[in-house]
Amino acid sequence: MQIDLDGRVALVTGGGRGIGAATARLLAEAGARVIVAARSADEIEAVAGEIRQTGARAEAGPGDVSDADSIARLHAAAGARFGTVDILVSNAGIASSAPLGRVGLEEWNGLLAV
Repeated sequence: MQIDLDGRVALVTGGGRGIGAATARLLAEAGARVIVAARSADEIEAVAGEIRQTGARAEAGPGDVSDADSIARLHAAAGARFGTVDILVSNAGIASSAPLGRVGLEEWNGLLAV
């Protein structure tokens, strides 16, 4: 199936590796301008760089989705660079390595915050 996202702006959280990075690449391939976002600046810059090497437009957007100020900065930077965000892929996540019954309230709240 061919999807034409030419002129659209996509923001992919958790875009530094795995599913997020693959999603960012596919959105760019479909014509979207992509902001690759995550806490890991080196990883998102690498993914954005790979996308730019294909001739597509991409920017790295460092940020932490569990921090309101960080989200505001990411939103402002995305708007300044590309305009309105049309597509949001909320892929950021963290995982606990404990059985659910052993996850404490603080850790649980951290999981939900992301």
